[in-house]
Amino acid sequence: MDVLDKEISGDPITVRIRGVERPLAYPMHAVILYKQLAGDSLFVQENFEKIDVRQDPQRWLQCLWAGLHVFADGKWTAPVTLEELGALVDFSNAGEISVQMAKAVTQSMPKADPAAKKELAPEAEGMDPAPVATPEPLSQPGYTSGPGVDSRLLAPNS
Repeated sequence: MDVLDKEISGDPITVRIRGVERPLAYPMHAVILYKQLAGDSLFVQENFEKIDVRQDPQRWLQCLWAGLHVFADGKWTAPVTLEELGALVDFSNAGEISVQMAKAVTQSMPKADPAAKKELAPEAEGMDPAPVATPEPLSQPGYTSGPGVDSRLLAPNS
């Protein structure tokens, strides 16, 4: 990863699956692939909250698999098939993987334009902006607090 890429997108995020460290990211291709698999958009926080290894392991595995895709030689590929990934993940580190998934999705989300945000919710003159809600800490394996997305910036059908 060159310096400019690292500056724009941050440190690369990886997950360890059966002793192998793999890159994890959610560029547009992975977001679209996940929507095709699960039927939900990762851009909507309520949908992201459904990705819980204990509540819906299939959705969780689909999200992980979508994020493992890499672009090389002009095409997107995954290091393993979805079925193979299901056989590789033993859930002993599902909590750690979930944390990395949440970081990777958050890192990939579109950043809000401060000027557009002011137009949507102008602040009263002289008042401090409303405090930003911080996600609750992870309390169990597979639970993720979701990406920090301002739902006012999303289209109704996102």
